[in-house]
Amino acid sequence: MWALAAWIYAGLKWLTFASCPFASVSSIRRSLAYLLLWPGMDAKSFFATSRSIDRPGLWEWLLAVANTVFGVFLIAITVHFDDEHSLAAAWVGMAGIIFTLHFGLFHLLGPSSSW
Repeated sequence: MWALAAWIYAGLKWLTFASCPFASVSSIRRSLAYLLLWPGMDAKSFFATSRSIDRPGLWEWLLAVANTVFGVFLIAITVHFDDEHSLAAAWVGMAGIIFTLHFGLFHLLGPSSSW
């Protein structure tokens, strides 16, 4: 499942890169940064020369950090599930991964962050 998700993500990432007119004139370093480091899929905004991105407010940062902490908490409590509740542990762990990555870390590292 994870390999399939990674291949789909990589394929869609390459399609957004290949169809962007700004990507062909960018440096190899910037192209690799888009393909390997940036979690977003909007190649036009990544490769645009003029940036007009609003800085996120304090509330947005706190929400992303809270989602990350909540996701780590969900992953941590799956250890305490019994063997007879392994299906529930799997679902709670998957929700923890989603909260940690998608609603937490990717939001902190996304295009509107100050990184």
